[in-house]
Amino acid sequence: MKIVLASSGLGIRMKNIHEFLPKSMYPYEGYPIIGHLINEYRKFSDDIIVTVSGDDKGKLLSAWLNDYYDFKITIHIQEKATGTTDLINSLDLVGQ
Repeated sequence: MKIVLASSGLGIRMKNIHEFLPKSMYPYEGYPIIGHLINEYRKFSDDIIVTVSGDDKGKLLSAWLNDYYDFKITIHIQEKATGTTDLINSLDLVGQ
């Protein structure tokens, strides 16, 4: 089973909380939200795909994922935030 965590949105509604941090990296109980999700979803599958934006926030998230986890997380860069449907279609996951 593939697990896709869509983290490539613009985060416009949350920009007032932190301008430079991707929303998936906002801390919850001292740890990034996406970290909590990965740790829980890994109980079900090791095939985890995280989508990131092609900007500096996406690069920051990619670097954190690569540095923090000792297992492979597939990172998919979405250059343009065109919506969830386009994201899923670009991953070509239908039928998998």
